[in-house]
Parts: sequence; C-alpha cells; structure tokens
Amino acid sequence: MLNKTSWHMPAHMVNAYYSPDSNTIVFSKQQFCKLLFTLLNNLHHKITVESAQSLRHEISHAFDNNGAQFDKEGNLNKWWLDKDYEAFEEKQKEMIALFDGVETEVGPANGKLIVSENIADQGGITAALTAAKDEKDVDLKAFFRQWAKIWRMKASKEFQQMLLSMDVHAPAKLRANIPPTNLEEFYETFDVKETDKMYRAPENRLKIW
Repeated sequence: MLNKTSWHMPAHMVNAYYSPDSNTIVFSKQQFCKLLFTLLNNLHHKITVESAQSLRHEISHAFDNNGAQFDKEGNLNKWWLDKDYEAFEEKQKEMIALFDGVETEVGPANGKLIVSENIADQGGITAALTAAKDEKDVDLKAFFRQWAKIWRMKASKEFQQMLLSMDVHAPAKLRANIPPTNLEEFYETFDVKETDKMYRAPENRLKIW
C-alpha cells in the first residue's frame, strides 16, 4: 500500500517536487531555508525569481499532463470536464511541437519526453511574472536575467547526451531561452524585434494557463 506520508527523496537532497498520488508539494529543508534566507535578505523584493518560479513550477505540475490524471485525494480519477481536457490536450501538442527537434550542442530535443516539465516551467514563469508585476518597484530586466541565470549549467557533452536521452527536463539552455519568448512582457522589456533570434510571432506564443 502506498504510504502518502513518505518523502520521495532523501533528506539531504536539495530539491522540490509535486506528488500527484498524494496531491502534495514537498521542498527539502535546505530548499526551504534558501527561500527563507532570500526573503529575509531581499526585503525590497517580496520574492526572487528563483523561489517564485520554483513554487509556481511545482504547483503547475498539479495541472500538467500527469497531474491532470489525479484528483484532489491523489487517486487516479478523471476530474476534468471533457471539453476542458480536450482543449488542454491541444495545448500539450503545441508544447511538444515547440521543443521537439530544437537543436542543442548534443542533438535535438525530444518534445514528448520533456512536455510535463515544460508545461510546469511555462506555468511557473508566467505565474512568477504575474506576481512580480504587482510589486511597485519591479525590474523586469532583472526578472528575466535572473530567470536565465537559474538554468546556468556546466557539464561534459557526454553527460548532456545522457540527459538529452532520458531526462524529463529540457536541456538547460532551452529552459532559459524558450519560456520567456511566450510572454509579451519579454518583448516589451528588451524591445525584441522580428529580426532578433529570440523573436516569436504573436500567433506562435504559447499560453498554457
């Protein structure tokens, strides 16, 4: 029998996750302390991009292609209206297509493999941006630059190839560069033009939530 009170990661791991079978979000002690430290030492910002996105990323997992299968009690049970879930499935297809085949240094991304995390990333940055815009002194350039810094990574090509073949997260560079291009504020903040490499036509900007 599933023990819904058990953690799915060891206590020393610095990570966070959403568990659909218990409908819970878990942050490690180290992750929580980091969030608290950030809040106490950045009083001019209610919450940083990293902590805001992390919280909202995990919440978004409750409504991604996996979380959508489980009800509020953590049971495998269809709870969406048929028309809503059909519309969501179309959004999933768009998200798969957005990443599928995008080239990286070690090969093309597999859009289907990484769709759930990409849904959560897009939900996370969108919700974090919405919250940030409520702050009187919001600096959206700093917001988007911090978003990019979150995904900095140094790894051998062999390790990147391994991740590309089995990791349900998109390659770090794609996580940094693609979600912002779906947000109108990104274009306004950096005055992005059609001739710029990160420009995405309005009709191709994907909105999940």
